[in-house]
Amino acid sequence: MFAVALDQREDGESFPASIAGVGLVRACVRNADGTSNLVLQGLYRVKFTHFTQTDPIYIGVPELMSSDLKESAEIRSLSGKLVKTVTRIHRNSKDREECIEKFLRDIEDAEMLADVVAGSFVRGIKSRQDILETVCLRDRLELIARCLRSEYPGASGRD
Repeated sequence: MFAVALDQREDGESFPASIAGVGLVRACVRNADGTSNLVLQGLYRVKFTHFTQTDPIYIGVPELMSSDLKESAEIRSLSGKLVKTVTRIHRNSKDREECIEKFLRDIEDAEMLADVVAGSFVRGIKSRQDILETVCLRDRLELIARCLRSEYPGASGRD
């Protein structure tokens, strides 16, 4: 497992964002140029309290971030609207696969739905970081919906 953090730059300096995702490597494909492509399964969101090493790689002390996991009618409604929005986006896509719609509808955990949709459909790097940093599940679902409407103008429809 390792953390993946957004690379931030300030005054010519590069450093990782303090909030990151921790994942488990599920697959690794080595490329001819010596680099690798990894498939990670996200497990946790963490906040780094400090870094014990910065060279050649950053090693930090993480603190787990917990969501306010409150199942409610509002969360179920926002989740349903998010699935409808993604379905509209997906139906307009050239790379449309029928199984994604059923897969999303079958996700019962609203936090997992938020993570899958944000990771698969939100394009903006800054938007993805903002979503990662949003602790309140309701706020995160609403932010994802706003990002999708902004990035995919045709996704707006009546919910």
